[in-house]
Amino acid sequence: YPDLAWIGGISKEATKDAIATCNNGRCKVHLVVSHCDKPLDYILEKFIKTKADQDRIATITIASKCGNPVVGAPESEHFHTKVITLPNVGRCDHTYAYWISNIAYNDVDQYDDDDIVYFIKDNDYSFERWRSFEDMFGLAAINGFACAITPTFDWQVGQGLSYFHQTSRFRDFAVASHTREGRNKIVSAEEVANQNQEFASEYDRLGAYADYLGLELSEPYSPVCYGGIFAAKVSQIRKKSAGTWDKLVGSLSRADNLIEGHFAERLWASLLVKPLTKEISGIIESQKKTVRCRARLKNYCGILALT
Repeated sequence: YPDLAWIGGISKEATKDAIATCNNGRCKVHLVVSHCDKPLDYILEKFIKTKADQDRIATITIASKCGNPVVGAPESEHFHTKVITLPNVGRCDHTYAYWISNIAYNDVDQYDDDDIVYFIKDNDYSFERWRSFEDMFGLAAINGFACAITPTFDWQVGQGLSYFHQTSRFRDFAVASHTREGRNKIVSAEEVANQNQEFASEYDRLGAYADYLGLELSEPYSPVCYGGIFAAKVSQIRKKSAGTWDKLVGSLSRADNLIEGHFAERLWASLLVKPLTKEISGIIESQKKTVRCRARLKNYCGILALT
């Protein structure tokens, strides 16, 4: 299925087979939720809606980071929900890295290698583009990693965007600042400047940050997941050394709004997915494509697009 491979997907048949394999109770589901100020009702109302899927959940860890009460936390007699408090640094990427470094590695009895962990936020932004809970489950079970948000046909650019990026251009990604206008109601240049006082770091390009983590990006193409919502197999988490995860946590702990968070968002797939097969690499290579890194796609530097 070349069209599915292009966007990092698998067939419905493969998804069903993966779910069937796990139906004997081998694969538990764990949720890690990064919470700031939004209610969490959407998790069971919109994302994990069926009883069968909810029954797969073993644990939910909610990391509250902004000092606000947790509203709408999923509850059930079938799973354990725990709320922890973390410092308001590094946003969702820090939450995920903290959980991996401090919980997944330290509790080997509760988290089995075949288990699937969903890393999600306290909001359902762009939910219309999310893969379903079951599609993410199957994809993570097979590939070790599943991105929630799928690449789409960009009508303004006029090309079908891919899950894959040209690694050489991807390494060049950089961003000078970031603001959260919707949440923080930014109205002045002074406020923008205040939010970005600690944004810059010694790593001015994504490639330099990947090198610091000891992460070797695949060549010539790298998978990239945008949006900070994904699932991963525990076995893939444990394939990376504890030192790598400790470095990630440490680098994301220096501030709330920081460039390392943008690098981390783009590197989760490379950290967790299984290596590209020759078949997938061949499909990517055979497509008529271009590499984009300017204008509306400057924040997606290196992304492949159909021509």
